[in-house]
Amino acid sequence: MTTVSGAWSQARQVASAATVTILTDGVADTSGLAAQAINELAEALGRAGKLRVLPIAGLGAVNNVRELLYLPGIDFAILNSDIFSYLDLTRQFPEGRRRIRHVVQLHDQLVLLLARKKFKSVQELEGRRVLTMAAGGGGNVTAATVFGLQGIPIKLETLQPGQTLDDARLADVDAVLLLSGEYGRAKLGELTRQEFHVLALPLTPALQKAYRAAAIEEADLANRLDFGKPEGGKIATLAVGTSLASFDWSATNFRYKNVAAFIQATYAALPALRKQQSSAWHQAAVEALPPGWTRYAAARPRDVLSAAQLGELAPRERPKLVAAAPPPTAAPKEAPVAKRAMNVLAAARPPLADERLADGGIVGSLLRKSIALGSSPPGSAPEIRVQWTRALPPPIESVLDDRVIDLSFPIEAPDCERPNDLTQTSAVLCDQALFSDPILHVVIGLFRLASNPFPFDSDDRIFGKTLCLPQDRDASILNAAGRNWLADKRVTLLRQPSLVDCLSAVQRQEADALVASDLEARFVINQLGLASLFAMAERPLATHTVHAVVARTHARAGELIESVNSGLRRLKQTEAYASVMREHLSQMWRERP
Repeated sequence: MTTVSGAWSQARQVASAATVTILTDGVADTSGLAAQAINELAEALGRAGKLRVLPIAGLGAVNNVRELLYLPGIDFAILNSDIFSYLDLTRQFPEGRRRIRHVVQLHDQLVLLLARKKFKSVQELEGRRVLTMAAGGGGNVTAATVFGLQGIPIKLETLQPGQTLDDARLADVDAVLLLSGEYGRAKLGELTRQEFHVLALPLTPALQKAYRAAAIEEADLANRLDFGKPEGGKIATLAVGTSLASFDWSATNFRYKNVAAFIQATYAALPALRKQQSSAWHQAAVEALPPGWTRYAAARPRDVLSAAQLGELAPRERPKLVAAAPPPTAAPKEAPVAKRAMNVLAAARPPLADERLADGGIVGSLLRKSIALGSSPPGSAPEIRVQWTRALPPPIESVLDDRVIDLSFPIEAPDCERPNDLTQTSAVLCDQALFSDPILHVVIGLFRLASNPFPFDSDDRIFGKTLCLPQDRDASILNAAGRNWLADKRVTLLRQPSLVDCLSAVQRQEADALVASDLEARFVINQLGLASLFAMAERPLATHTVHAVVARTHARAGELIESVNSGLRRLKQTEAYASVMREHLSQMWRERP
């Protein structure tokens, strides 16, 4: 950084005057409430057509602070209420308090502190080994802050990449600290229940700098941990606020107008978002201000909402722990077919699949109808229980968990003959999964800025270009069919966390084009209100097929795949297949902003 004012005024000129960018915690917590809330907001404002909102999957915590302060074009970020206290304790980014301001609190998270039963208070953990999830994640920051503010030295440890928080991992530590969203990813069993208990975390004067008082109820633990018999039936703990924060643009900066307009549009959109049954905004506290924070000058909800509306926007739900999934049961799998349930894992990839779309999206609808038609005897279709994940790629351990998941979708067929071009998930699926017949064919194309439509009538026209590809997608398309674009270094590959991040990279001219399926790219572009800015090259790159998959180790793998395949064949022999396609595609274009 040359000069403070120069870096902030010059480096941020990249951002479009009609666009605001938001760093979510999507990389650190792929299925978290905060990322869901921002995605819902982006869709709502995109449909209104007045603002373009670009959510960018961030790493969370300190990384989001650094990038909000210094990364060109970033206006907002998701941050927890204790981040400033953590930065003070670790002596990082002192300018954070001066340059970052509060906009709206999305929700609270409870702090769950589990300790061996011999420890009766937080103070007794002095010098002990305390475990958290990922280094730099929300729980890790909170653990360092909670003990640091109270002057209690501990040996803070974190899980290594790929490790699971389970009974075995707790064998050699004294305590573990988790936030609400992290609790659902832990696999704690009977050994943890026998040896650990929930330890109270009262709100001391020192902790008031970053937290509010809260309570854990026995129902929050889903009978998975030793709750004890606390006085009053509750255990005192802390609430960590998760907020949308803004860089402190001055009123004279060219960014201020659009940022202020976005904030006002956010407040105005909240009443409608709250009415959605599955909205992530039900815990939002519009007028709340986290301890130690300053509100952004343009963040004045009372200028936008009436007193009655503000009253209706009071938080509907108290913060709760996200219940950990119980271990697989030994229920017999050979139950009568007519009563058997099918557990399906679905990855949210609109419009192919999404729980917010009719019948689960195009592939979801086709799959349901295929399973119904493929059931034997006729009319004995199983009850389909869908578990949704917004993690892309979906967690491979869940896809292949044959004790819990019967079927997963939508999965693009990987080019198993080109293992070097595959993501780790695709490589594992090649070896350990059975694929159904193609449920859908999708066109893969190049999406460029309409103002820069470089020709693509032959392969040599692409040479020297930079192509952006989401991290969950295979690169084999750039080397297949004799192209060898990457192998021969004919093009430069830019990897980004998501399709939205690739769109942002193309807008910033860091990439010349985005590589994506026609349906998915057009859906996201339309939802973000960017249809006038992007155009797909007339010449497609390839056609990919979309499938359902079953773990090869599943006791009924062959039966499940045949059920889908036979039903799919029957579906394609009728008008029903084309009818489903027309219905979903027409709905997609009707909702185009």
